[in-house]
Amino acid sequence: MNFVVLKELHPKELSAIIKEVTAKETQWALEAAAKDKEYIIASGRTKVHPLTDAQAAQWAKVMKPVWKKFEANVGKDNIEAALKCSK
Repeated sequence: MNFVVLKELHPKELSAIIKEVTAKETQWALEAAAKDKEYIIASGRTKVHPLTDAQAAQWAKVMKPVWKKFEANVGKDNIEAALKCSK
């Protein structure tokens, strides 16, 4: 999309485009991460220790102060989006 077209978009249209592209890119990133994880496991050089639900909950509890510390720099919405991706 060129700059002239971008300038002529209504803010709601631009927002819809950004949401659509972000959803597609997030899906692509999740698929790429899954493939990378498979490759790492298949290599046999690294042992992956998946967390149980209880361990993941404990990890999230311990990390909350860290996320809060960086909220101003990263943005609360970005942290929340990252947390949704990690489920």
